[in-house]
Amino acid sequence: MSRRPVDSPYQITTEFGVPDSYAKFGRHSGVDYAVPLNRQIFAPVSGTLTNVVSPTGGNMGVIFDGRFYHRLMHNNSFSRGNGAVSEGNEVAKAGTTGLSTGVHSHWDINTQGTYPTSFAAFIPPADFLAGKYNQVTPPPVAGGNNMFNTEAEVIEAYLLLRGTPGTAAERAPWIGQSKQRFFVVAKPEADSTRKQLADVKVALANLQAKPPTTVIKEVIKIVDRPVEVIKIQEVIKEVPGPVDEKATVVGVLKRFWDSLFKKG
Repeated sequence: MSRRPVDSPYQITTEFGVPDSYAKFGRHSGVDYAVPLNRQIFAPVSGTLTNVVSPTGGNMGVIFDGRFYHRLMHNNSFSRGNGAVSEGNEVAKAGTTGLSTGVHSHWDINTQGTYPTSFAAFIPPADFLAGKYNQVTPPPVAGGNNMFNTEAEVIEAYLLLRGTPGTAAERAPWIGQSKQRFFVVAKPEADSTRKQLADVKVALANLQAKPPTTVIKEVIKIVDRPVEVIKIQEVIKEVPGPVDEKATVVGVLKRFWDSLFKKG
């Protein structure tokens, strides 16, 4: 069973797969439902809810139904915490946080997780609603060495893969999931992060004489996850240049991130 994340009335402003200059992969990954500010956003399926704050998705709820990840983006606020959720439960209030041009609910569905690495990971929400994916694979049962049984095990895996423990929002969905699948999904994300940081280092080196606001604009073109702001600060420290100028860049960048992507 499934439903749309909003009740009528609503207006679909962007369909799945159309060219989209704002989209990470150049095409729109889901469906946009234009609704009034603070309209109720509902779980389209039952599963495990994880709330995430993303520069592009804003206040984003991610529901894993045992087979697919359903991302509900740009919410003004979250209505419930992480954990089990049933289809039809209110999970958020509509907003325009993150990379958004107006109040709406963006719903997309993918096979990879919170941060998919290619457009091929997405499926059309209309097909999902029509029942074309009704054969649901139940989530793995926790237990055994092939599954993550505790958060400590997930932290260990993140440290092994990318040298950081990951955020609580990143770790939560992996408890009870396959360790093998973790490395299949998370490795491309880690590789992408390393490339982003390398690009940031080059950009900062080329922007030493520029004002902090210009540096920020260039940096946010490269980085799409707020968790990486800490790593960016570390990179900035390595770039040649006056300490006071670099401190200003770090300070302005952090204030910008906090104000734009703070939790609702």
